[in-house]
Amino acid sequence: VERAMDICLPGHLYAKAPIDLACWDLMGKAFGLPIADLLGGRYEDGTPIASSISTGTPEEMLALIDEYRTMGYKVHSVKVGADIAADIERIRFLEQNRQPHECILYDANRAWTRREAITVMNAVAELGITVEQPCETLDDIAAIRPITSTPISVDERLETLQDMARIARDGLAEVVNIKLNRVGGPTKARRIRDMALAHGIQIYVMATGGTVLADGEAAHLAQSIPADMRLGTWACQDMLSVDVAPGQGTRNENGDLRVSDAPGLGVEPDLDLLGEPTAIYE
Repeated sequence: VERAMDICLPGHLYAKAPIDLACWDLMGKAFGLPIADLLGGRYEDGTPIASSISTGTPEEMLALIDEYRTMGYKVHSVKVGADIAADIERIRFLEQNRQPHECILYDANRAWTRREAITVMNAVAELGITVEQPCETLDDIAAIRPITSTPISVDERLETLQDMARIARDGLAEVVNIKLNRVGGPTKARRIRDMALAHGIQIYVMATGGTVLADGEAAHLAQSIPADMRLGTWACQDMLSVDVAPGQGTRNENGDLRVSDAPGLGVEPDLDLLGEPTAIYE
């Protein structure tokens, strides 16, 4: 199915990803196995959920982290990428207040120029932090890479297996962020996962938003990755006003997502809650 879609319609990975997920769900239900098992095997430990901390004053950002700590969160994705002097202050303050068991990723979301990225990353190099997507392109990252020792995570510019090949070949990152819809679904994500692991690159797995279905998809891929190579995931289920599969699927358990033994995705959405489809294509 994946190959047929790619032949008929090159690109358009976001449109193909739900179809690819549906195929994995059907296959899991046919064989009576969770998707994580079909993706290569399931590690039993849960996957830490990362909080998402918006940019503010250092004190405001720490207050948000404290809220997530009460819910068991141990991984935090902190947004930077504004004024670089303020970013340096934020990073230093939050690292001073980071607990020993916590992991904080500093996500610039492509906001810095090459010069700005070098300035910030060298200013905090002794802290051993990881910066996510400091600049716009892989070419930008390749340019700054020899000038800073701060570890890098590639996010927005990982879209294809070819991107992963370049990241691995050129040593552009210590971490990659696999967003399942962005790369086209579990089939393509599995290939990217395998290449990253083969090159000793850690992995952060994310859905790009949705429901417990999207969270579950990310959790299944994440739990097929060894714990020491898996940084975490992100879940949006607690932010939704409507739960389309009450009591089902992969749920937040004290800051972790853990897949069940249920076959496939482990979810049967309530079609009444979903409502009438916007369009039907046959």
